[in-house]
Amino acid sequence: MRLCMFTFAVCALLAAATCYAHGPQIQTTLDNGKIVTREIVDEANYDTVLSPAKTVYVMPLAEYLGVWRAQPDSSLLPDSTPEFIGWPGFAYGYGYDATTNPAPFPLGSKFVLSFTASLKSWNGASFVDAGAAEAEAYRGPSATPSALARTSDAGPFQSLTFPGGSGVSYTAEGGATHNTVNYRMLGDGVSNTSPLADGVYLLGMQLTSTSTAVAASEPFYFVLEKNVLFNDVVAAVNGFTTGQGISPNFVQFTSNVPEPGTVMLVVVGSIGTLLSRGRRSPRS
Repeated sequence: MRLCMFTFAVCALLAAATCYAHGPQIQTTLDNGKIVTREIVDEANYDTVLSPAKTVYVMPLAEYLGVWRAQPDSSLLPDSTPEFIGWPGFAYGYGYDATTNPAPFPLGSKFVLSFTASLKSWNGASFVDAGAAEAEAYRGPSATPSALARTSDAGPFQSLTFPGGSGVSYTAEGGATHNTVNYRMLGDGVSNTSPLADGVYLLGMQLTSTSTAVAASEPFYFVLEKNVLFNDVVAAVNGFTTGQGISPNFVQFTSNVPEPGTVMLVVVGSIGTLLSRGRRSPRS
């Protein structure tokens, strides 16, 4: 009973904390000249708390108007809020200071988000080609994206570039600067409103820069689940990370609909981490 009450209170607090947020973003830093992808964080933590490096992001797919999109549940926002479905993008202003560190990433440079492999799905033993299904990363309105990349069964794999305009700038938002990228599924490989089979999907990506002074990130992965038991998602993640030699420390789960039992402790622990950061970093 105490666990249930605690979990309910945590969810309520997080929902209140994020209702005015720009949305969840992958905190991205430049370490010794190399892009490092870190945790998916909310607005309060874009530039206030340095999160651990992450390589695998586990999140549900949420349906809105017939389209299945990624939705990190760390936001704990309802599916009826479409502007927050399809995330995360990238927050890259950590460490910004107008005097001592005015450009964490080179001013005017742009990021390039590239797919590194075809879309995969879990068959119970390994991730294999997802058949007709594909995925898209896009920026801008869903109906008329300003930039778009789609997975394919073979390379060269597509990419998209951001931010728009003159590139990286910190004049508007300082350390809280970020750019949204959305992710959606195409069940038949063509239409984003076509039926999508239930399952666990794997997207492989990499972040590079147009600046020659910035080295590419390590490949990172989205594990996206649709109507799958949480324990089965964990099995897929464990199978993939073990095969790739990825430490569990580099995996972030963002799910608020786990199966009962011990898996709940993993989610509560993750929520507790987010809350502790929020307490250290109150909103202005």
